[in-house]
Amino acid sequence: MAELGVVSGVAGLLSLGITVCKGILVYYDQYKGQRDDIDTMCASVERVGKTLLAISSLITGRKYTQSVVDIVNSSIVACQQGLDDLSKKLGKIRTLPPDKSLDTTLANMKRKLMYPLRQSTLVKLREICDDLKENLGLALAALNMYAFFS
Repeated sequence: MAELGVVSGVAGLLSLGITVCKGILVYYDQYKGQRDDIDTMCASVERVGKTLLAISSLITGRKYTQSVVDIVNSSIVACQQGLDDLSKKLGKIRTLPPDKSLDTTLANMKRKLMYPLRQSTLVKLREICDDLKENLGLALAALNMYAFFS
């Protein structure tokens, strides 16, 4: 039976997801402990990040059967929209590079005060994470089953 590596595009998506999760967690770290909904969302993002790391470590340098590769690839590719959505959310909460202009300063103040703490933002981030965890769970299960039965 031929064994195959997981497609490199999947590795890129995993890397993007890990980077975005870290960025969201770094940003929201300043708000942890202030509100339960923020703590819940951060825990959800952290679980997604850890799952992405686990899958990344399991596929790095290893070979799998075609059926396992197909499951992992389709599960990770199914996460692309969610990862793109998380990346967009991160872009909205990140501050602009300071250039000493009044416009940039005001825009950064507005971003810090309004967007990241809105209930709808936190709910949307949790929903995205729930969808990602569902898709990532299938990939992780396939990799674990392969490891168990090999």
